[in-house]
Amino acid sequence: MTVRILFFVGLSGIKLSFPTGRGERFANKFLISNDRTVIEKLVQPYKANIGSVEHRFLTEDCPNLIYSDGHVADDDVVDLEKFARDSTIASLSRVQQFLHSLWVVKDNAAFEDRGWTITLLGPTRHHIHNNHWNARKFMADGSRREVQFDRNDLRLARLAVPDASPRYLFETGDPTALTEQAGRVSRFVYFVQCARDTDDIALKIVQYFSALEALVSSSSAELTHQVSERVASLLEPPGQARIALFQRLRRGYGIRSQAVHGSGFRSKSQDALRNSAIEVDETCRIILRKIYSDNHIADIFDLANENFASFFHNLILGDPNGGDTEEFSKEPDTADSPP
Repeated sequence: MTVRILFFVGLSGIKLSFPTGRGERFANKFLISNDRTVIEKLVQPYKANIGSVEHRFLTEDCPNLIYSDGHVADDDVVDLEKFARDSTIASLSRVQQFLHSLWVVKDNAAFEDRGWTITLLGPTRHHIHNNHWNARKFMADGSRREVQFDRNDLRLARLAVPDASPRYLFETGDPTALTEQAGRVSRFVYFVQCARDTDDIALKIVQYFSALEALVSSSSAELTHQVSERVASLLEPPGQARIALFQRLRRGYGIRSQAVHGSGFRSKSQDALRNSAIEVDETCRIILRKIYSDNHIADIFDLANENFASFFHNLILGDPNGGDTEEFSKEPDTADSPP
């Protein structure tokens, strides 16, 4: 015997530029839809349970609905309350990973609303559980505004596979996600998420550069130069473009140092702060797109510290038998694959 499990949650902060009909699939079992008829059909039967205000928001105001509709063996639902709670948290967490994928494609401040899991036990019996993901993201410039995604943007988001994302603390019970077991990419993503959680531009820049340090540094010596040089070498071939990126990163690092060491910022510095945050946010997203799209690139960040440093020495100094910039200079493969 099986039990039907329906999950749905509103998604705001992005607008899909095309009609989705029943929905665009991601992570195998989830769909995202902006079709009011589809949304109404899913939500209407539970209006009395979720409340008229929530029902009106989901069916009229919220631009998108994410949902899954499937079955599990009834043996898996022995403790109904625990099953519903764990299932809701797992679904909300998977939606968070999808939102991370959307950001990898394009800067945005998308967020999920309260999520609902309905366990249908029979024709007239059901159990409802809900939970809410409290964190809200800000865009690189500190704003929250709706960002449009077309079908190709959504396809690219489905191709991004953020398996390196750190587990959330409530899942581990650890006091920090920055454990010895966390790899470079996992720590990088963790700091990036911290940057996106705040609207304070200076603190964003601090977290972005902490992310880059966690990703590419192999010692604490001359971090400004080390990180700026390595990131520029990863993303640009030798020449003016690499030099320009190196200089932008050094300037951004200067802002990071000013914020951390308490110098304070003059009012006329606000535009420079925003521009720097936008630039380093874009740099972090480009790096992740390359890591997620190419296993060869991802493997570099699993190297032991000594080999990792040697890779960059070869890359920067141009050893023909060492690091190769070609893989980092090209755009990731955008050939379609099953969602």
